[in-house]
Amino acid sequence: MSYNRPSLQTIYDRIKADIEARVTNNVKIPRVSLLGILAAVFAGAIFLVYGFIENVIKQMFLVDADEWGLNRWGIILNIPRKTAKQSEGKIKFTGTAGYTVATGTKVSDSNGTVYITQSSFIIGTSADVTALSELAGDDYNTTDTELQLVNPNSNVDSVVTVISGFDTGSDIETLINWRLRLLQRLQNPPSSGTEADYVRWALAVDGVSKAWCFGADDWAGAGTLGVLVADANLQPVSTGILSNVEAYIDSVKPIPARADYVNITADEIDIYIKIKPFDQQELKRKIINNLTDLFLLESAPGGTILISQIRTAISSASPDDFEVTDITRNGASIGVANITTTVPHCSRLRTVYFVSF
Repeated sequence: MSYNRPSLQTIYDRIKADIEARVTNNVKIPRVSLLGILAAVFAGAIFLVYGFIENVIKQMFLVDADEWGLNRWGIILNIPRKTAKQSEGKIKFTGTAGYTVATGTKVSDSNGTVYITQSSFIIGTSADVTALSELAGDDYNTTDTELQLVNPNSNVDSVVTVISGFDTGSDIETLINWRLRLLQRLQNPPSSGTEADYVRWALAVDGVSKAWCFGADDWAGAGTLGVLVADANLQPVSTGILSNVEAYIDSVKPIPARADYVNITADEIDIYIKIKPFDQQELKRKIINNLTDLFLLESAPGGTILISQIRTAISSASPDDFEVTDITRNGASIGVANITTTVPHCSRLRTVYFVSF
């Protein structure tokens, strides 16, 4: 039987009735009186206590816990929340031969993102030097092949060559992905290299928020398996992160199975919806959030998102009326139907278009 927290009015009515029965001999007490005011004060205090108890109960269950509760579960299961990571890469300076470029030298990409060298570099002698983005996060990755020296130096050329990297920066793990990772561990105790183990190992790598494992029957035959990964937005991870997945799993897997590490292929999904009322931005925001959560939770390579799930996500935002008029995949209409994919494709919500009736 579910627990229903009593409302403030219900608690007040109970206290007031108790006072009337025990103190005033069933004579009604006015709300604006000493006893009426005391009843209201006591009701407010007890209502807050009920709220605290309700919140504590939620922390006991992973599906309901907030950030505080997830941190407790993370300690219990030894699965802490992933922190934001700086983007790391290797660069090469040119200029006056033998000149030492000091540790902490700053360079920037075309977007103004700053990267800082982590050791000194001797021009003409050193092959490369490691640099980290000044700030952490996915936004601080770059695909530029050349960077610019921030502070001009007559001994150092202003153009700096990127040797490799700068694609491993990642944002702090979202609460929903952390929760799913904790649930995956709780529901699948560590074993000797099951598919669930490979999923857990892949999810442990920074920058990976979604992972799936396909065994021999669904992959390339006996002795093989495929590990597919994606970031928090159901998009392919960078080459550097994919290499980190391979290196980490190869270091912990107990059996010499041939594991293929593959990025998902994101199928961009657009949904067209007629809604009433049309001019309420908050309603549109709720619908977009509900559909985004649906795709993040249900999308999988070779999986299906039911049209009934899409309709449920929309209706839970409580529009007066709505109709799904079309769904497109990578720009081509698939009609108002279930969205199915084949491995390694994965459905990713791109845009929700709203149309008035």
